[in-house]
This record gives sequence, C-alpha cells and structure tokens, in this order.
Amino acid sequence: MVVAVVAYRYDDFKCRAMQSEAKFSLQEIYAAQKAFHAKNNRYADINTLIQRDQRVVVPQKYYKFTNFTEPTSNSFSIEARGINGVLVAGEQWIVNQNNEIILKKPVCKTQ
Repeated sequence: MVVAVVAYRYDDFKCRAMQSEAKFSLQEIYAAQKAFHAKNNRYADINTLIQRDQRVVVPQKYYKFTNFTEPTSNSFSIEARGINGVLVAGEQWIVNQNNEIILKKPVCKTQ
C-alpha cells in the first residue's frame, strides 16, 4: 500500500516537472518570437526559431514543439505536445502572441 502511494506521488511530481519544462520552453519561444517580430515585422515559424536561426534552445525530451497556426505579421500560436512513451504523452499546451499559455489537453492527474 505504501509503495503504491509513493509511486503515485512520484509520478505526479514527475508529471508536474515535465509540465514546468513545457511552460518554461513556451515562455522562451514567446520571447524569441517578440525579438524576431521586432526585427522582421512578422512572427517566425517554429523551425526558424529552433533550427535555422537557433534563436531559442528548447529541450524536446518530453514535448515536441510545432506551429499550431501559421505565423503572420499579427499573430502566432505554438504548440507543445507530449511525446508518446512519457507521462505527458498527448498533453497539449499553446502559447500565442499575447503570451497566453493555455493547457488545451491535460494529461496529468493534478494541474
């Protein structure tokens, strides 16, 4: 019984830590988008930010980052989706040009 409670609490702690990493990464992406927009008068797609320009380095161990909508001169939305095989598999977070970080599809038991 005690082992089950400890295992549950550990998974809960680990899941929340993974979520924190996603939220931090989305904040970094938002900051990179603002800098890109100031210079180019438009928002970048995620591949430009992460791969081509390397404006932001985000771990993609638990979440994969993609464009949720195509960026324009006025808006962007980037998705962090939990990778299969981890506690947050299928979970979905979105950040947009207003710095709103939204949990669209929760997976962890406690938010």
